[in-house]
Amino acid sequence: MAETQVAPISNRMNDIIQNLLPAAAAADHAEPNPELVNLSLAGNQLIRGELLDICKSDIAKNLTQKTINYPMGLGGDPSLMQALSLFFNPYFQPSTPVTPDHLVVASRAGFSLDALASNSFGAYIYCHAGVKLAPVYPAPYSTALSSNSLIPALEAAYDGATNPKCIKGLIICNPHNPFGRCYSKSALQSILKWCSQKGLHYISDEVYGGIQFGDTQSDRFVSALSLLGDSSDSDDGIVFDKSKLHVLWSTSKLFGIPGIRLGCLITQANPMVRIGSIISTYNQSSSLSALLLTHVLNSTELPALLSKNNELLANSYDLLS
Repeated sequence: MAETQVAPISNRMNDIIQNLLPAAAAADHAEPNPELVNLSLAGNQLIRGELLDICKSDIAKNLTQKTINYPMGLGGDPSLMQALSLFFNPYFQPSTPVTPDHLVVASRAGFSLDALASNSFGAYIYCHAGVKLAPVYPAPYSTALSSNSLIPALEAAYDGATNPKCIKGLIICNPHNPFGRCYSKSALQSILKWCSQKGLHYISDEVYGGIQFGDTQSDRFVSALSLLGDSSDSDDGIVFDKSKLHVLWSTSKLFGIPGIRLGCLITQANPMVRIGSIISTYNQSSSLSALLLTHVLNSTELPALLSKNNELLANSYDLLS
């Protein structure tokens, strides 16, 4: 009897798998241990009970046959997109108010970035399109978030790339992961000016936005959406092509509910990028998740809940530090 030959995979896929094997090998395949505190995940469970109560109540009241049908709307569920825009405007203070037609809903922030590149952060971006990241290493770490350290590091990474002309964008996590610190407004403005000089897209990962406590002297969270004024001679506004500014957000960090797998992309002045992202993320998000998040965002309890979240985070930080 002839042996069955397993066809080899392509060289491209083999390269991808080899790069991901270390992460796969490091994964914990053991049974969940309730006594274990997993410090490898940036999870927040402090207000999960309150959110669960809101979710249970709203599912009981609002789950209908329409909810479990094919998702409706271009870019996401219309009710969710309206709720998201009403959430971003007071909390992120954009120079131009966010409207539903600025949004693309995806299964998480990573897939929003995936849609921009047509692919995503780290493993996602590498797997789908072979896009490679050029890391930036500002030093010393104590001043890594200042423009004095960051701009020279950006220049070094850009000039040291194999082909700088192939670099199309800069990804910044603000608040920073894993430092948990916010970039100052002046540092962000310097970064935007640097991107403008290089003709790069600026992609701001703001999944930690709204989580802040402790030292009042520390820099507060400033969304990239708030940096572009309507006039170039404004004190706050800077000259930057708005069509190259994109913000990512998800439910995973601020609300501590990564299991519902929802995030979004905000791009306010580039309709073609938005349409391309809609195509890339089409029907990714669950109707049940959209229902849950819509009612969390519309809840009258939300402001008090977010304030409580920051208070509990401060208490937990004091306890563990």
